[in-house]
Order: sequence, then structure tokens, then C-alpha cells
Amino acid sequence: LSSSSSSSFKEVQSLHQGRKQNLTFSSNDVHWHPLHANSDLLASAATNSTVVVWNLASKLHKHQQCLLQQHRRSVNRVRWHPSEPNLLLSASQDGTAMLWDIREKGGSKITFQEHARHALDAQWCPHMITNLAVSYDDGSLRVWDARMYQTPKHRIEAHFEPVWCLDW
Repeated sequence: LSSSSSSSFKEVQSLHQGRKQNLTFSSNDVHWHPLHANSDLLASAATNSTVVVWNLASKLHKHQQCLLQQHRRSVNRVRWHPSEPNLLLSASQDGTAMLWDIREKGGSKITFQEHARHALDAQWCPHMITNLAVSYDDGSLRVWDARMYQTPKHRIEAHFEPVWCLDW
């Protein structure tokens, strides 16, 4: 982790653990927890299909709070839920978006998947807290309700090229 000012840039804390390194440290995305009470939590989307939750307040040398490993390909995006402190959303090259409850060790709570295209981004709706959107490399978007996750609420064929990012 780094800190910058107008005249300097320095490392504040290293998350590396010992000499042995692996792809859990190679990340496509990171997201700080948005709630003040959990501001020491950070999620990262690793290129080895792992979602890592880091607890920077941990007194142990190991800052990894949990490894979430149900994706089968590289994870592209992680997003904390804006009001539910234990819910984390991820989107992966395997075509899935997963909703994780970090209190449950090792398993996703819900998997959102309709087709086999790469999921590039996932974002929570700020106005309807159970809704989320996922973008895909075929130019499409899906809007899901986490309470009724078997099929998307909306399918939007928006572009001819990949939708790399989205926002509400």
C-alpha cells in the first residue's frame, strides 16, 4: 500500500508474505470497503481466479482474511455492497458474477450466470440495494435482482464490442 503527497511517493505497508509469491498478489481490481466501520477491509480480484479479502488491521503477519475460490478463470471486478457489510460481488472471465458472504468460509452465496461470455464488470445499483448489473465481452448487460437470481430482470444488447465498465 502506498501513500503520496505533492513531493513524495512511499510504501506504507507491504502485503507480501515471505519469500514465496503466487498469483494471489497479481490483481485486476481492488476495492476498499465503503463503510467506515469496515474501512480496514480491502478486496482484490486476482488473476488466478481467487477473490482475496484483506484485513489491514490484522495484527498477524498474514493480512489475508479469506480466499474465495469458486471462480474458474481470472476475476475482473470486485465490489463491496454499499450497505450490507459482509456482501461482496465479483465478476469473472468464466462468465459468472458471484455474490459472496465473507462470514461463510469458502463458498459463494449466489452465482449469476446466463450465458458463457466473459463477465467484465459488476456494479451494485445505488437506488435499489438488491439490484446489480453485469457487463459482458459480447457487448451486453444484464440487470439482476439478488433475491431472484435464476434469471436476469433485464437483458440489454447495448454494444457491438465488449462493455469494459459500467456505472449507474
